[in-house]
Amino acid sequence: MEAQLTNDNLKMAATILSKVAADGELKFDDKGLTASFVDDSKSMYIELRLPVEFFTMFKCEKEVTAPINFTLLAEFMERQMATDTVFITKKPDENYLIITLKNDKTKLQRELRIPFLEEVTETNKSPELQSAVSLDISSNMLKMVIKDLKSISADVMLAISDKPRRFFVSATTEKSNKDYKFVFDETPVLTDQTITSKYSRTFFEKMMAGLIAKNVNIQFDTDFPVSIKIKSDSGLEVRYMLAPQVEEDQIETAKTEDFEFVDTGPAKKPKVKKESEVKEKDEKPKPKPKPKPVLPAEPKTEPKVEPKEQKTEQKVEPKEQKTEISEDDSDIYNTEYNESDDDEIADTIVEISENIDRDGKITD
Repeated sequence: MEAQLTNDNLKMAATILSKVAADGELKFDDKGLTASFVDDSKSMYIELRLPVEFFTMFKCEKEVTAPINFTLLAEFMERQMATDTVFITKKPDENYLIITLKNDKTKLQRELRIPFLEEVTETNKSPELQSAVSLDISSNMLKMVIKDLKSISADVMLAISDKPRRFFVSATTEKSNKDYKFVFDETPVLTDQTITSKYSRTFFEKMMAGLIAKNVNIQFDTDFPVSIKIKSDSGLEVRYMLAPQVEEDQIETAKTEDFEFVDTGPAKKPKVKKESEVKEKDEKPKPKPKPKPVLPAEPKTEPKVEPKEQKTEQKVEPKEQKTEISEDDSDIYNTEYNESDDDEIADTIVEISENIDRDGKITD
């Protein structure tokens, strides 16, 4: 697949899609480029088309689906210059989309390869709705009204008054007692019904990037999805659908055979129903999860403390000291004992005692 653009259609398309979802599928076939899906909240639908006649060059032998990151594409296309030529290429057996910005004046060429994602926002078919009223209003006026409501209310009320028959947008904030009303006096109303429907301002803000034409077409009904169609002079077509905010007990079947699109407000999850499902399926109560078996705790075993080995002190018997006997003393130890020696010793003691004076001195 090869395509060429000399305008900013791809840049606008990438910005518009990235405001609704971070990723999704681009489809290329013999009719041109398309993308369509419902956002994650199931309250906003977008459909984008760029017919083949608005491409400078377009070659696509068979349908090509490119599941890519819209945010990445939008960031790259923001750097497109007015004199750039855009080339879109998908080669066989390659899982990425090639975007090339080529400038013949500056000789500058930039290329981005966007890898294909495994899971993206699912593509949805366009629901066909029949509303009670269809109006063409100024895009600039609608932008101004949405900006005004940002500081007033989180809701947007679209209505057709009875007398005089006028289309107006209003909002009321109970806490701050703020009332807002903008009447489109110059917009002709071709209906006899009095219509009132409330929508989320947040989704209108996401839609502002798609107001790329001078006028937009609005179709809505009481408590019914609003459809907003835009077609630029360069051929880019965008269609939004926003779910109304209604209470769950007030949800009525939408005026279509197979689609109901409602928004129960920011605090409640919106529902998407099919009218063909007349019989409500009995929802079986979900079985309570069985408690997981708890294994008995293992008894705590105190660690065995092995008795410490008592160190036995070994008694060291003192070694016999050998006394060395000198040669001078050898005669004393070798002298044999005689009783006659005792008498001699006794006589010697008597002699010494007789020579001791009163002061204990020995006299000669």
